[in-house]
Amino acid sequence: MKLRDRMDPKYTRISLYVIGTCAIIYLLGYIIRNLPTVSGAIAVAFRWCWRTFTPVFWGFVLAYLLFPVNTGSAPSPSASPPSWWWPSWSP
Repeated sequence: MKLRDRMDPKYTRISLYVIGTCAIIYLLGYIIRNLPTVSGAIAVAFRWCWRTFTPVFWGFVLAYLLFPVNTGSAPSPSASPPSWWWPSWSP
């Protein structure tokens, strides 16, 4: 008789859950023991993301202030730009 034939699927599933739970508890214990190192790595990653996305955020703000989103209807193609858009070079 093979080992597979003698195994009960119910007890096999329970033993896999027990092994998985023990592995998770071990990993959590390892993380807690090394919490200063882990939190330092998370802080470095957060700081990098903050430094990377801050200029992008300010770029969006500046782009919005310089060219706001048009919430009305689109201007007709024959409409001339506003007088402040391009300086007049005529004397």
